[in-house]
Amino acid sequence: STASPGRNLGKGGSPRYSGLVPEPDKMTADLDLLVRARYPLLALLTYEERRASDLLGALARRQKKNLLQWDVNDGLRLVEGPHHQPLNDPLKEPLEVLRAIVQFTPPSFYILKDFHPYLKRPEVARQLRDCAYALQRSFKTVFLLSPEMELPVELEKAVTLVDLPVPDEAAMGKLFEDFLGGARKHERVRVDLNPADRERIVRGVMGLTLEEAERVFSRALLKDLKIDGGDVSAVLE
Repeated sequence: STASPGRNLGKGGSPRYSGLVPEPDKMTADLDLLVRARYPLLALLTYEERRASDLLGALARRQKKNLLQWDVNDGLRLVEGPHHQPLNDPLKEPLEVLRAIVQFTPPSFYILKDFHPYLKRPEVARQLRDCAYALQRSFKTVFLLSPEMELPVELEKAVTLVDLPVPDEAAMGKLFEDFLGGARKHERVRVDLNPADRERIVRGVMGLTLEEAERVFSRALLKDLKIDGGDVSAVLE
């Protein structure tokens, strides 16, 4: 089969969106387009759960939809949203969750965290396929949030894989500025950086996740309770 522009096929022929420009506005625009085009099942591939959840939360608010989240420990819960959506029990079982998603009527985003191990169960794969058919006629979208996704053959055409790119330089720069702002609140901490040093430190953590970069900044600070030009080499290690 032939892939459309900006789209290629993942392992086994699953639709896969990759090479997306990593700016948050561009990423949000790409997801917004997929949602409005009624793609019912989107697998968002990333190690950054918090960043992905924040992005989807912002998109849900923009589209005036509820945001619900599921994981195996807490079950399905309403995070935020303008529509009434009662949940009488936690709905921890994957089959129960998928059936409930089909039955619920409010326009909603459903984030299912680490759902991929359950896709090996034939009854779950079948229910997810049925869910895809039902959601095509609704204003609901399911996001499978996981670092990796190996789809059974019966789901290859139903689930669209979307790579969440690593943070860009603007996102890293904002993270570093926020980190420095917090550090300056402590009397014992000294911050002495010129613009060139800031730029080199930010570029030194490119390719990391936000959480990894924050740990690198913290390590450099805790070493001597200061952030200055001497930390450039430490960040680049």
